[in-house]
Amino acid sequence: MAAIGNIRKHSGLLIGIIGAAMLLFVLGGALESSSVFFNGPNNEIGEINGNKISYQDFEIKVAELEANSKNGLTDQEKQQMREQVWNNMLRNQILGNEYKELGLKVTDEELMYIIKHDGNNPSLRQYFTDPQTGQIVASYAKPDGTLNGAQVIEYLKRVVYADTENSAEALTSWNSFQENYLRKPAVDEKYSKLISNGVFITDAELRRTEMDNQSTINFLYAAKFYNDLPSEDVEVSDADLKKYYNQHKTEPQYFQKNLTSSINFVTFPVVPSEEDKAALEEEVATLVEGFKNADSDTLFINENGDTPFNIKWLADGMFPAPYDTLIPQANEGDVIGPFLNGNKFELVKVMTKKMGPDSVKASHILIPIGNNEDSARATLDSLKLVIEANENFGDMAKEYSTDPGSKDKGGEYDWFTEGRMVKEFNDACFEGEVGDMVIVKTQFGLHLIKIDGQTELKDKVLVGIVDNTIEASQATYEKAYNEASTFAITNDNADKFLEASDLMNRIEAPNLGPADMNVMGRPNTRQVVRWVFESKVGDVSSPFESNNEFIVALVTEVRESGILPLEIVEDQVREAVINKKKAEILMEKMNNPDIKQVAEANNTSIQPANDVPFASFSIPGLGNEQKLLGMAFSLDPGQTSQPIEGERGVYVIMVEAKNVPEEVAINEGTRDGLMGAFAGRAGYQPFEALKANSEITDNRYTFF
Repeated sequence: MAAIGNIRKHSGLLIGIIGAAMLLFVLGGALESSSVFFNGPNNEIGEINGNKISYQDFEIKVAELEANSKNGLTDQEKQQMREQVWNNMLRNQILGNEYKELGLKVTDEELMYIIKHDGNNPSLRQYFTDPQTGQIVASYAKPDGTLNGAQVIEYLKRVVYADTENSAEALTSWNSFQENYLRKPAVDEKYSKLISNGVFITDAELRRTEMDNQSTINFLYAAKFYNDLPSEDVEVSDADLKKYYNQHKTEPQYFQKNLTSSINFVTFPVVPSEEDKAALEEEVATLVEGFKNADSDTLFINENGDTPFNIKWLADGMFPAPYDTLIPQANEGDVIGPFLNGNKFELVKVMTKKMGPDSVKASHILIPIGNNEDSARATLDSLKLVIEANENFGDMAKEYSTDPGSKDKGGEYDWFTEGRMVKEFNDACFEGEVGDMVIVKTQFGLHLIKIDGQTELKDKVLVGIVDNTIEASQATYEKAYNEASTFAITNDNADKFLEASDLMNRIEAPNLGPADMNVMGRPNTRQVVRWVFESKVGDVSSPFESNNEFIVALVTEVRESGILPLEIVEDQVREAVINKKKAEILMEKMNNPDIKQVAEANNTSIQPANDVPFASFSIPGLGNEQKLLGMAFSLDPGQTSQPIEGERGVYVIMVEAKNVPEEVAINEGTRDGLMGAFAGRAGYQPFEALKANSEITDNRYTFF
């Protein structure tokens, strides 16, 4: 039956697909003819190399995933599913063409071989796993825990391909599964192996690598950094900016890969007013008499409080400050309050008083009841007699207890406070005395409990608490909304917005992406992101609600994909031009064949850089200065360089020693390591390269 239940769980896939298809069919006309429901162009989620993807097709794919997932998915989980579907579509479209051109496919014979011989295939194992136990269904498992391929094939013959009335759902489920989770991964693996097997490091490449690794240099340098010169002293004209931009605009730092937008926003918090607090206090006060006379304290607490089952034992010193002196003086049945405790008003009912320990240390032996409680009780009675005679509780617990959390420790539980254990276990430990051995029944079975220790007895009170969190009223919400709305209407352009928000807590949110689910981690702000990408620079939003605040946003920047215009990267270009001009000034000042004179004239020191490999990506103390390192290896020992324009400043270097081997041995271990590194990237880099050269339009942000 477990196997059938496991297989049936996949039939939800078919039901989900059919349901989604029916819904989308009904909405189809509206989607195609109107923008009331969605704003995507022609109802298209996107386009991949000329292949258009409709909203309906995309959502059917999402429904396939949702059908095999838990109920009650969060917005974030749904977005993750949509992301997974989109990425799958990208791979199928882009790699599918590659596979077709190369003639790559997985035949039925190869598929059958996987089923027969790959007992650890994760997808197959998941398909034949019992969701209740998390283990492979016993009838499909080998003794070593791997999947039994012969039994899987027997299942396919007996259930999937049996051509019976009940086989249709199983066949639909299996066909979808094997196509998406067996064939596709197998052909992906073929493609990766085809590429990785084509990787080879030649002897010449290997020698070059070894030479780079083994070549080292010691040199001295005098440095003057760009930050040492005030930027205000450097004049930069518009012509300088345009010239530099035109010369460098094709470089990566000026290329925008994806569409992004930046915003400024202000918040209007919804904070409960004094009137809200007073109203709640008055409301809680009306519960006092009902709490006093309640037939069931637990039921009353659950119906009227925010925290269900809020009943606990408290000892002197544990009472919250609002009622720390009143509870000890109260009688059983008294209700105290309401009190303000943090952000809640509370009523406290004194239910019972007693003397008892704060904490108990105990050991136990757990025997499951099964279908015969008398037999389990007889076993514990016998064990109790043996333990009383031999004082060997720990040994008996290790041998007979079925509690995995304590049996290896001789059944011992370290000190625990009242209420931590289930009621029957708790009461036996806190109401008994040290040394007692008692048998109690709980939902887990029968326990033989030995009380090992108790703290000093104290006055304790069992209290029930009705708590109500202070929340903003509708009037408070409306007041905050009106303030936000007034701000948005009054300050409806960038200048007004920025001026009015100067004295407010204005927040910058740079580089938002169309698929971002929130703004700066704020919950329920996907709606803000959608508005941003439907707006233009200078637009001011209406108020958006995000939990306990309203947000008003201003679009400050939009960066389209491609080469960024000068006006967007002007600050970045200006800094580069300033550094270029500083370099020219410093190179003139440092143009001297004597490094000591360079250091003295420029008020700087001479620093050493020792044993720096040619293959190094950084120089100790300087970081990534590849031009400097390349120049160093071009000089002979004792030779001083001309001033070198670097990333952080200008340098003059003098080589002290250079170790460049004339010949290096071929190390096959190095070759294997390099080939392994290249082969390891074969699974993802080809796809990323193909994707970068594909024409992809992603309109998902206009739908979700």
